[in-house]
Amino acid sequence: MTHPLCAAAMSLLSTIGIGAAHGLSDPAIAHGGPVERLPASGESLDCVPPAQRAAVDAAIRAHIESNPVSLGSRSRPLYPFVPLGGSMFADLLPPGYVDHAPGVGATDYSCGTFTYDGHAGTDIGLRSFEEQAIGVPVFSALPGTVVFAHDGEPDMNTCLCGQVSNLVIIDHGDGRYGEYWHLKNGSVAVIVGQTVSAGEQIGLAASSGNSAGPHLHFETRDQPGNVAFDPFGGPCSEETGWVEQPAYNTNTYVADFGFMNVAPWTVDGYPHRFPTTQQRAFGQDYWWWMQIVNLPPNSTFREIYIRPNGTTAFDSGDLAFNNPDFYRVSNYWFNPFFISQMNTVAGTWRIRFVINGVQVSDTPLIVAATTNPTLNRAPSVVSVAFDPADPDPGDALFARVSADLVMEDLDYDLVRFRYVWRINGSVVRDNVFAGRADALRAGTLQPGDEVEVSVTPNDGKVDGTTTIAMLTIASGCAADYNGDTGPDILDFLDFFDDFGSCENQPGPCGSLGNADFNGDTLVDILDFLDFLDAFGTGC
Repeated sequence: MTHPLCAAAMSLLSTIGIGAAHGLSDPAIAHGGPVERLPASGESLDCVPPAQRAAVDAAIRAHIESNPVSLGSRSRPLYPFVPLGGSMFADLLPPGYVDHAPGVGATDYSCGTFTYDGHAGTDIGLRSFEEQAIGVPVFSALPGTVVFAHDGEPDMNTCLCGQVSNLVIIDHGDGRYGEYWHLKNGSVAVIVGQTVSAGEQIGLAASSGNSAGPHLHFETRDQPGNVAFDPFGGPCSEETGWVEQPAYNTNTYVADFGFMNVAPWTVDGYPHRFPTTQQRAFGQDYWWWMQIVNLPPNSTFREIYIRPNGTTAFDSGDLAFNNPDFYRVSNYWFNPFFISQMNTVAGTWRIRFVINGVQVSDTPLIVAATTNPTLNRAPSVVSVAFDPADPDPGDALFARVSADLVMEDLDYDLVRFRYVWRINGSVVRDNVFAGRADALRAGTLQPGDEVEVSVTPNDGKVDGTTTIAMLTIASGCAADYNGDTGPDILDFLDFFDDFGSCENQPGPCGSLGNADFNGDTLVDILDFLDFLDAFGTGC
């Protein structure tokens, strides 16, 4: 199976033209298909082209030669979170994993087919270029040192033609290197030699380089040997590389939806988002579209039209998608059935959509004699939760937004979120992102801090209701330097390593923690003495 994002995101223009313009007798047939294709002549399947791979590998070798360390003396660090500002299997499209089948054929870590030949990383996609334009942050998955960074390349590529990518490579310690590919032009926020913390923003996700749709290609390389490592552990892989491994999800759901009154075959499909409307005039043509995740082969769908008074006007019964294969991500649009009362009965109609016997959406459409050009409603109220829920001072802290993927806005507008973080009343981070998560980097929090994040949804026109989440950071144990529930000898060794590389540098600094132990913005002998005091007392 070719992965939809790195190997072959497609424009649906080649398939949607078979609709009403070509005289199909059944107006309800679904038009569209999987967001994937085989590479065309001259295109490269691998989203990491050989020339840039060679340049990155050379930079890693040079870094190792100038920074010799003893590799393999301790366990490799585990990733505590997915390094992208969203939620997997929600606003982030499902991953394409590392290939574990040498030669022809592709097998992911769970012995499934969600990968492609030779793929050495994990691809995590955005729903559209429009989300990319607003911004979805990429974070460093662990602390470390930047060994390679490149920016300035176009970032809305749809051709797998070997283009150069914007990217960042980070030495995460103990021989583990993290690679972050396809970043947005102008978004790379770090430079070579810079020390970064876990959860520190290093760029924005996009489609630069050998890419056909917006996504992050996250790759792990272990030294010695520069061996690709799959952080996902399973029956066809090695041990997990995650603190808590994300699930292998094959549940069917709708990731995005909209009604529109513009003919679908006249506008660009994926990677772009189709236009949307929330209302229809009597006699006006309209369609609806949806982005479906995990569509099993030979799936069926059913449309149920509900009048404004709640009674059923029409039930299509089960119809066939006519999809012979499992579609990981697919985009479809639908010609509605002709319901005569929708040209005479004003009010809010609803169309319920069922896939394989399970209702996946229940969407309102305002029907009237004429449309209201000024109508717009604010986005729906969201909920916000911290991750982790009970953080330690050394953790990166995420704020995760939850809202219905289809009905996050009654007008089907694309929603973005303003995240405002405060610590003890002072603003420390303020950004607007399309992604449903944002983070404070590790080292920001101190024991006893009062942390607040306010999240305000916006549909591009008006703000919705602001939701606020608050917590107090536990006093914790300062001598647990590496956050592994110590303190123990590893905390002493990790602090000693970081102090040796960070002395007389501004904090925060350190690949395993923050050697600015007392938080005075300078790593000096006082930090060393303070750590010894804390370690000697066991906290």
